[in-house]
Amino acid sequence: YFYFGHFDSDTLQLSTAVKNMYRHLMNMAGITADTRVLNVGWGIGELELYLHENYGCDIWRVYHDPLRIETAQRRCREKGYEQNIHFQTADSLIGHFPDNHFDVVLAFESSVFFNDKSSFMKDCWRILSNSGRMVFADTMLMKELSLADIFYSYQK
Repeated sequence: YFYFGHFDSDTLQLSTAVKNMYRHLMNMAGITADTRVLNVGWGIGELELYLHENYGCDIWRVYHDPLRIETAQRRCREKGYEQNIHFQTADSLIGHFPDNHFDVVLAFESSVFFNDKSSFMKDCWRILSNSGRMVFADTMLMKELSLADIFYSYQK
């Protein structure tokens, strides 16, 4: 797995940096106990556990890989958190959700893998409430890199 994190001057461990990033992004999103959150993407349930333990909000998680969904679901069930955390395996990701259904859509380390980003963004706007927010954290190339550029960067 590849995890992003927010390293400040006191943070040396990745697990702490990941939680720092979650805290900063959830504050930006304005998440409270009354927020309906959709998490679109991969992972093994870490974000769902964090949201439940820190906010107690309703969380939906959707992804196309049943193994990742099963692992995340098992981790949440082992802690007794299945009450307000819902998991779905779906190929279309979010097209099946009703209009104005969520307050926040999260996509961390996953949107780069979506084949049709334009349709994904349109669906995000459709399923978000009028005051809804999207929060993404992903890697983006600012320019095309050649194979030589990539190899050279590792030799420095």
